[in-house]
Amino acid sequence: MGPPSIMADRACMGERPDVERMFESTFRLLRMRGYRKKTVEAYLGWLRRFADAHPGSALQDLDRGHVEEFLSVLTNELCRGPEDTGP
Repeated sequence: MGPPSIMADRACMGERPDVERMFESTFRLLRMRGYRKKTVEAYLGWLRRFADAHPGSALQDLDRGHVEEFLSVLTNELCRGPEDTGP
């Protein structure tokens, strides 16, 4: 049994075998550790978003700084209210 929405995520990832391998290994690890299906889906969703935020980079080349930058951007987007998202 593979990741629940891996086929839908492949369309978002394009031809990114590194991301697909990361999805598969993350899925297996989380299921082996007994994580619930919804938790696994959430983690894979965030992994996809992180990969999508770095389309020209191989995942193995990304480091803690990339993760911190990704989280900082998310935080800034969440802190902005709907009134700040206009044209």
